[in-house]
Amino acid sequence: MTHSFDFAFVDDEAGGRFVPVGGPAAQLRSLVSRGDIDNAVRIYEETQGSARAELLEEARTASFETKKAIGETFKRARDFAAAASCFEQARAEDLAAQCYEQAGDFLKAAQAWKRRNELSRAAACFQRAGKTAEALELYKQTGSKEGVAELLARSGQFIEAAKAYRAQQNLHGEVEVLRAGLSASPGHVGCAVRLAELMVAHGRAQQAAELLTESARHVPNASTNPVLLTTLGNALEAAGAAAQAQ
Repeated sequence: MTHSFDFAFVDDEAGGRFVPVGGPAAQLRSLVSRGDIDNAVRIYEETQGSARAELLEEARTASFETKKAIGETFKRARDFAAAASCFEQARAEDLAAQCYEQAGDFLKAAQAWKRRNELSRAAACFQRAGKTAEALELYKQTGSKEGVAELLARSGQFIEAAKAYRAQQNLHGEVEVLRAGLSASPGHVGCAVRLAELMVAHGRAQQAAELLTESARHVPNASTNPVLLTTLGNALEAAGAAAQAQ
């Protein structure tokens, strides 16, 4: 009985090992080990990703440089998820994060940016991943008041967002988020009251009274809400309707 022993010896962290020669996976391993990324990308694309699993397994035990080379092959072939995995194993967190973003995996991208101490970028990715609490904490750590305000607004925390804009002396931002709050919830007393206060302060008392009157229609037991009634009374008085205010 005869046997075919078509093997090649490749270096790795354990001192080297034999791998089978032949087929696209073996060709890719050889090209990557030589740093011939252009041809590795071409062959990988020709196989339509059929060698993906074998390359990922190769990266698992390969040297850091080989991991990066395999990651670069995947990246150029636009297999960003596989590329990110390889870069992460090679501790190239910035490359991993970028590829995770390209792959649409914003949670893993955020974690990679955080490990690299790129907290603003991590916060943005946590936000895109729907991880509001994690994003908010990082925005606070970086001192990004604008990031905090925008995140609160997008997560529907309109009063807190308005306070954050107020702390920045961003009147436009505060007004817009209060309007958004009323649009989302017409009976939102906090948004209506604060927006009315701003309108009165800027000479729009009549409009403030109209806003509060309209908002009251959506508020259960509005006639017994002291905050709403007090603000409405102040707006009517400022508009010259003292009798109505009383």
